[in-house]
Amino acid sequence: ILPMTFSVNAMLVSIGNEHLPSVLFFSAKKVKGLFTMIKREDPQHSLKQRITFHMKEAKLRSIPNNEFDKSKLNPNSMRCLDRRFDKNRTIFYTDVLNVMYTQDAFGCYIRSEDKEKAGLATAEPKSNIQVGLKNAKIDYGSYTDKLRSAFMRYFKPFLFINPIVYPISHGRVKYMEITMAFFGDQPAQITVPFTSTQGLSESLVIKFDSKPESIITMAIPQYVSSVAENKMEVICNFVNPRISTSLSNSISENLETDEDAIIRSSILLVNYISFSPEKWFQDSFTKCSILFERCKTKLAPYHIDFLTDLGTDFVSTYPFEETVDDIDFFQPSNFQVTLQMVDAKIQLLSKNNPLFEYIYKIRNHQRMVIRTEMFGIYLQMPSKYFHESEKEVTFTVQLNNPILKFFLPNNNMNQFRRNCYKWAHEEAEKKTEFEVNDNDQLFDSKKKFNNNNDDDD
Repeated sequence: ILPMTFSVNAMLVSIGNEHLPSVLFFSAKKVKGLFTMIKREDPQHSLKQRITFHMKEAKLRSIPNNEFDKSKLNPNSMRCLDRRFDKNRTIFYTDVLNVMYTQDAFGCYIRSEDKEKAGLATAEPKSNIQVGLKNAKIDYGSYTDKLRSAFMRYFKPFLFINPIVYPISHGRVKYMEITMAFFGDQPAQITVPFTSTQGLSESLVIKFDSKPESIITMAIPQYVSSVAENKMEVICNFVNPRISTSLSNSISENLETDEDAIIRSSILLVNYISFSPEKWFQDSFTKCSILFERCKTKLAPYHIDFLTDLGTDFVSTYPFEETVDDIDFFQPSNFQVTLQMVDAKIQLLSKNNPLFEYIYKIRNHQRMVIRTEMFGIYLQMPSKYFHESEKEVTFTVQLNNPILKFFLPNNNMNQFRRNCYKWAHEEAEKKTEFEVNDNDQLFDSKKKFNNNNDDDD
């Protein structure tokens, strides 16, 4: 019987019912697959079962469910909930999708004479999923995250009456390990849409290279043997990431490649760990660590509001049912966020409300430039008690060997005082008004007088 191959010209799978707010549709073309058994590596390991898929033009969409009872929606949860509920979404698209699922078949054997040998296996069983994505585009925002939670609550509810720690876990798979590798000629893209406090649809866009491969790995607990092992961990390694925003898209369309990025880096490492308690009244713990290496950042004051709106929208209340405000449903928690930029250059526009254009022609405007070996932000937000009147939030900022410089634009009047820059004023008058506004370097006083290159983009 094995190995067994199969081929499908086109595929469409739908998932949903009247209890879920959306219906998921997964489609692909030219699907090829193989199911087989793999022999034991050595006497300590078990047989393995493996299934592989190769798909083209794979897509995951979310469509609003007309049969869902909208009276269940919590209007005090997410911003503009009705508008977001009615929106069609393409959550995921890739030119090519390769999937290989491998799991140890502990205790299994094919021939009767191998029965005794199967029982002698001592290696811990493994479950592994490897995913390859070519030129992938992922759209995953706060509303999509709430949809994920809705589907998980329905299809795999978390029941505290079931034990989640198995002291005797021999023969059980402790973790499901998932590896996602991005490849292809085009950069991969992850878009994080959200709704601002003004009700506007905004998004954060992360682009990163697929050569060499950028990788996401996940470890999801299955049958762990101790409380310390009961953790979910996600590690992201993105190569040459460029982060931009949806602010002033009409301007960024005419810019050079990555000129609209507010953060550029050689490497972006993200480590997310979530520890779950065994009992409902015990503390849960979540930590998210973000590390940029050889990072260049340019920010305006409005970006702080932008990122704040993104964060508050992501942590908004679950919207698809009324929240039960009762102590029996409260779970104490502790949340930590760490942001580090190694070998960083940070440019901050100093005007309160600069125009969107300023971030792209930043050298023409007054700003503060920070160079530092390491810039770190550490945030800790515990929630220990039900309806606590005061919460203690710890916020720490660290700068290692910082150098701060303040720059005025080249056409600032302070640059012309005492006639020392009279020639620059004369040069500026030779330009038309359009050329002056469009010129990203009317004159470079530092280069002319002291050849200082600290202000490079």
